[in-house]
Amino acid sequence: MERYTPAQALAAFGRSAAIAYERMGMVVITSVAWYFATLASVTAAGVTIWALPLAVVLVAPLGVAVTYFGNLAVHREDAGLHELWRGYTKFWARAMALGAVNLAVVLILWVDIRAIMAARATWIRMLAGAWIYLGLFAGLLFMYAYPVMVEQDTSPWKAIRRSVILILDNPAYTLTIGLLEAILLAVGVLPTVLLLSGSKAAGYLQFVGVGAYAGFNAVFRNLATVRVLQRYNAARESDRERLQKQLEAEKMAGGIPRSEGKPVEITWLGHACFLIAAGDGTRILTDPFDDTVGYDLPAVPADIVTVSHGHFDHSNVGVVQGSPEILNSPGGRSFGGVRIRGVQTYHDTKGGALRGHNIVFIIETDDITICHAGDLGHVPSDSTVQSIGRVDVLLIPVGGTYTLDAKGAREAVRKLDPRIVIPMHYKTPDLRLTELESPERFLAGLSRVERTPGSSYTVQASSLPRDLTAVVLGYRRK
Repeated sequence: MERYTPAQALAAFGRSAAIAYERMGMVVITSVAWYFATLASVTAAGVTIWALPLAVVLVAPLGVAVTYFGNLAVHREDAGLHELWRGYTKFWARAMALGAVNLAVVLILWVDIRAIMAARATWIRMLAGAWIYLGLFAGLLFMYAYPVMVEQDTSPWKAIRRSVILILDNPAYTLTIGLLEAILLAVGVLPTVLLLSGSKAAGYLQFVGVGAYAGFNAVFRNLATVRVLQRYNAARESDRERLQKQLEAEKMAGGIPRSEGKPVEITWLGHACFLIAAGDGTRILTDPFDDTVGYDLPAVPADIVTVSHGHFDHSNVGVVQGSPEILNSPGGRSFGGVRIRGVQTYHDTKGGALRGHNIVFIIETDDITICHAGDLGHVPSDSTVQSIGRVDVLLIPVGGTYTLDAKGAREAVRKLDPRIVIPMHYKTPDLRLTELESPERFLAGLSRVERTPGSSYTVQASSLPRDLTAVVLGYRRK
């Protein structure tokens, strides 16, 4: 599973700006609600100890209501004052509980830092640095906790626990989000601080600052949290999003006529090795193996050879006849009527730390897109799915141990949404890699399964099935 990067955090920031612009009315409503709630609590309590319980009772529930409002915007759901009130009443008790925990953590850290700094011993004062880092972690924790509680409609305690996991598993992404959050906070609060300090001109910037912080920030925090939850398939899907997917699927299936194209033949040579014959005669060989694997060596002529990674059972290019083009890196190239793109992924769930990188190759020819997943070892992230694009035929490993297992492969199929899926890299009587599983567990979760007597299967753009179909190719020794 890929770690989320700072680049993805910045992409979420840009997408949030677009959503906020489209939902300007929501931004204004959330800004006004947040501003007046905060102003009312501060005015009522003044700078006294009573400001703290008021912050829990009044500001925290309204802050969660604003978070709920932003969550609706992220999921492309309509929202108005009624939904803002609904978010307030729905999460009122949980918001107070989470706000109380948040406030208690802040007070404990503040008191500890003050006490440590007041100590005479230098080595004790040095501990204040560790407490500052702990405070940073707490800030990031609650940055996630409120949106997680709303997104998953869960308890404050589960939201906190899951937020810890999000931070530890996505450190670079989280720190970038936190930095952007701090900038927004400064933009939102600084004009008010300057006004209270005597700068009347700063008062004119209050609405801009509050709008940026309370309005745009509600969208940004939710989108950032939803994006990282999608990495774990733990984000919700709204009715509007489901409807849009259905409409897109129907449009692809029958709404837009596809060109006839020529038939494309896919022949399985064993393991992850396929010979793909395009309509113009171009021959693409994928992941040739050596003689230790157990299958007959794929000593066949080819124009192009794709190598997903350098392991012995995927990179034996010397056995290929002719002088083929060797593709073993990310990027795109065209060969007549065939275009091939490589998208970098990983051979494991630890970002390549265990088995290195893996390249997924996308072969586009005759209006058909064939995706060879190589030794994909993790469920692809949303950004990877977007890079791969449309998939008509998916060749995916299902044997586990070194790659996706049955469950992971089915989840990858769900995300890539092909019309035909052909399992590969699994246990057979000829394979000498005994650690792999058979394809039956993977196939048990699919409703349509076809088994071919031979090792070849022909596909054509005009006759692709409307529903997902698994095709199990046979293998026979020569």
